[in-house]
Amino acid sequence: MRALHIVTENPSKNSEDRVISESKLEAAYVQLSEYLEQVKETKGQIGFEAHEAAVTRFVYTLGQAALSDVLTHYDTKTDVISVGDQTYRRKHKAVKTYQTGLGPVEINRHVYANRKTDGDGLAICPLELQSGIIEGYWTPMAAKNAMWGLAHLTPQEVEDMLLQFGKMNPSRSSLDRLPKALNQHWEPQTIAYHSVPQFLS
Repeated sequence: MRALHIVTENPSKNSEDRVISESKLEAAYVQLSEYLEQVKETKGQIGFEAHEAAVTRFVYTLGQAALSDVLTHYDTKTDVISVGDQTYRRKHKAVKTYQTGLGPVEINRHVYANRKTDGDGLAICPLELQSGIIEGYWTPMAAKNAMWGLAHLTPQEVEDMLLQFGKMNPSRSSLDRLPKALNQHWEPQTIAYHSVPQFLS
């Protein structure tokens, strides 16, 4: 999935966010390393299934920290940005949870508002636009995983499946909204996407 809008400013990341994300990544790596050292000491006294579950959990945590670090690079902290012919000014910065293919991550990102439309509560988030966040919540990979499940199972079954096979934890309501959001984008362009090219003989 690609972002539908282009922000004129380049992605940026301040030093405070970098320190926080690096500390999360380092902590996750240390936890995994310490566990592997403990495994050496047990010398096979613990069943492999328990180790498999523990290592999987640590790896997902490490992956979430890494994705959190990468995602913050798509934030923008300039005072003014442009999307198309609209100009937006920085409004505030707040933490939001995004669902990735490895599970949820919390990102402290900037939100911008257009003075003409701010009274209607309309605002944009450069991080979401530039990274292709869907429905203000799903990363592209997470959305693909969820949509594959929804094509075969009920939302409740998909919710259970994602928790069983990883750390994705979307709510059933989020799963319900995802296909509707994607349909609103793709349905108006269905004819164009399915048009058959005419070849000259």
